[in-house]
Amino acid sequence: MTFKPKSLVSAALGAHALLALLSPALAATPLEWRSRSIYQVIVDRFARTDGSTTEACDVEEKIHCGGTWKGLENKLDYIADMGFTAIWISPITKGIEGKWDAGENYHGFWQQDPGSLNSYFGTEDDLKSLSKAVHDRGMYLMIDYVANNLAWPGPGSEVVYSNFSAPFNTKAAFHDFCYITDYSQASNYQNCWLGNDQLSLPDIDTENQDIIDYFEDWGARVIEDYQVDGFRVDAVKHVPKAFWSDFEARVNTYTIGEDFTSQTEYICNYMINAVSAVLNYPMWYSIMDVFRNNTRPIQALTYAINNLDTTCHDPTIMGVFTENQDVARLGHMTNDLSHLKNALVFALLGDGIPIMYYGAEQAFSGGEDPGNREALWLSGYNTSAPLYQLVKKINFARNAMMAGVTYTYWSPYWTHKTRAIIAHDDVLAMRKGYDKSIVTVMTNKGSDAADIGPFEIGDTNFHGQAQIVDVITCKTKTTGDAGIFSTTVTGGEPQVRQISVRRRYAEKRGRGVGWGER
Repeated sequence: MTFKPKSLVSAALGAHALLALLSPALAATPLEWRSRSIYQVIVDRFARTDGSTTEACDVEEKIHCGGTWKGLENKLDYIADMGFTAIWISPITKGIEGKWDAGENYHGFWQQDPGSLNSYFGTEDDLKSLSKAVHDRGMYLMIDYVANNLAWPGPGSEVVYSNFSAPFNTKAAFHDFCYITDYSQASNYQNCWLGNDQLSLPDIDTENQDIIDYFEDWGARVIEDYQVDGFRVDAVKHVPKAFWSDFEARVNTYTIGEDFTSQTEYICNYMINAVSAVLNYPMWYSIMDVFRNNTRPIQALTYAINNLDTTCHDPTIMGVFTENQDVARLGHMTNDLSHLKNALVFALLGDGIPIMYYGAEQAFSGGEDPGNREALWLSGYNTSAPLYQLVKKINFARNAMMAGVTYTYWSPYWTHKTRAIIAHDDVLAMRKGYDKSIVTVMTNKGSDAADIGPFEIGDTNFHGQAQIVDVITCKTKTTGDAGIFSTTVTGGEPQVRQISVRRRYAEKRGRGVGWGER
């Protein structure tokens, strides 16, 4: 992809030709994304073209390890077989070359030429082939997108602007140089620069109309060329909201923004006048607080659930996660597998679009950047790993809610807000769904905990004398009057209960019979 801004091509093209060139393809809306589950990938660390499972990758060196778009395409079944219905890949644009004090641009965020592809990951044909393979599996494709800045391997005071490609090859395309010093003032963190004297990130003037036109046309072109279904937008608060709202209107697709704040009202305001949705960092802080150890009462999660429900425009299209490339993995904070299981159940089956960072299914335990950017191939893509199997079962249960839905992209399951039906210090039971429900039972007491219960769980929306199954263990039981059932939590293990008849869904997917029908 060699992309020229509209101002550089308009003179050579008639109005109708230009419109055809830059009109966005049919991308996916927020309502269409609501039912999806996303697997997040750092391309350089997921799969190599040669298929190696032994090639060394020392995360502390912060260099390219050889992952490619073609390698990812070759391993898509590893993702699809877990039941994920979308993938999110790291930025595709050309970045700085060479190794600097901060490392190499293996992650893709240090872009230098947004109009060209990152050749480390492959060719234009490779990216198109990956997109086709994703869509052939009925999955969506999301790409990471950086509009806030370019990258320069040195002090901000020494940037040679003419080294950048048009329209970024003049100083006028950027805010005047100053490093961010005050994150409480928008005028400072939106106009000054990220980075340092080892690697500075020149802050693009996203109020400049030529720049606005460039990025809007870029987004439409990427959707057209690579059939992209959505964008994850980096550093959303560092760019004025007006830029994002205009960008989303132009590309007409789902955009999800990233900001590290724990302040629910602040972050959810972006969903009103900027982007479709945001990564649910307020919930992430609560998940970490509860599941990193067994000292916090698990019912604290109910406050986060209720706060989001009353504060945010639509929590069901926010991105819910336990890990990503910017934070330490949960496995770094706890070595108790039951904590990891319960956290994944909560994130995958609560309100919002679940996002799982690659390697979580292999219980990777890296700390903060760069430790959390391990090479997945060194796991051997183990599909027998306990968390891989857990996620596969959870996604099956969630995807089963699609059965029988006649679509306007609304259904009583996806839009029905999660509610706590039991909230104790040791145990939390949640129900999501209206005409069809999933009931989850979770704890953070750990694998060595004594049995907890029994509990009588009501308000399940199951009917009386129904056969329900724990999709994790495949064990069934029959509900009593009004759908009440009794359960005991053993070994700190989560439970995921739903009506066991899933034959229609299973036959539709060609995967055999459903839970409890074997």
